[in-house]
Amino acid sequence: MKRAFLFVVLFMLVVHSANAQYFQVDTAKLNRAYRTLVNEPDKKEKQEAFFDAFPCNWREFITTYGFRSEIYGLCPHGGYDFTMYSAAKSHIEAFGSISLVNDTVYCRKLVNIAVGGTYEADAPNFFKSLLHRVVHKKMDIMLYTVSRLRKGHQMQFWQFYWSSNGKSDELEKEFAHLYELNVGKYPDMMKTMETAFHYFYNGVNIDGGYMKGSGIAYDNNGQYIFPILETPAEFPGGHKVLMEWIKNNLQYPKECVENKIEGRTFVCFIVKKDGSIDNVKLFKSSGNTLLDQEALRLINEDMPLWVPATHFSEAEGEYIKVDSRVWLPVLFKLNNLPTCTNAD
Repeated sequence: MKRAFLFVVLFMLVVHSANAQYFQVDTAKLNRAYRTLVNEPDKKEKQEAFFDAFPCNWREFITTYGFRSEIYGLCPHGGYDFTMYSAAKSHIEAFGSISLVNDTVYCRKLVNIAVGGTYEADAPNFFKSLLHRVVHKKMDIMLYTVSRLRKGHQMQFWQFYWSSNGKSDELEKEFAHLYELNVGKYPDMMKTMETAFHYFYNGVNIDGGYMKGSGIAYDNNGQYIFPILETPAEFPGGHKVLMEWIKNNLQYPKECVENKIEGRTFVCFIVKKDGSIDNVKLFKSSGNTLLDQEALRLINEDMPLWVPATHFSEAEGEYIKVDSRVWLPVLFKLNNLPTCTNAD
């Protein structure tokens, strides 16, 4: 009996270990570390705590911040929580602002995340932009770190690094600059980088739609939904300003204040190419009708113009403004009552 029990325990441990890489990181710890870092951005221990909580590899990164492709472009009444997806940009920016963690340790983690990365909109694109900035600022350490990888992993790193669905003078100049500066020191790695650039620069679709030449998203019936985005729509001033705007303009329902009711409502809406808001819908209820109604009112009546999303148009050979969907969490919390409230 004991041997049978031991076998079951060992089996469970093996299964858990084999699948551990598919789980997201401890998001409660990650969000807590982010909040404390925002409050004290120059404290070494706060930077180290956020650095440690941040994903360590691509699987953790994309499971934590990634978008579910099966509901892309749709507004279903499902249970997908967009909290971490919405936080991706601010978290990646915070990771990029870290300056008090050892450079070698920092670059190792950055490279480890990038290996196996795939070119997609939103979080992967934000991270790829950070990767380029760090290679520019810490070139010696980054290239040394990549050079220590096995050849296949070097290719995976450069594959992600150069992946794009359109031509870019900036990327072409960067490639020439990196190659010229480092071919003498890392001749073999520069050959690998050159091969990756040849195949992946202007060689992939951002959505993983391998048979599509246009980079357009389709639903299961092959119907056009929205263009795949190069840059998503953004509230003027960014995510932090958006959260402050919500706090200042939300009118907390009086009945909910009196009954100490809190919650989070998810809404989805379209940001038109002129920045205006359209087709506002409830995506996921807070569980309270009054809170849901206020979230919808806030977006429908008070929301200012956004910076619209962009998409690379192969027909026009340039980036153009396009309509896009946005999913937004509206938090109702009594200890953080907004300045605008009907609770008075």
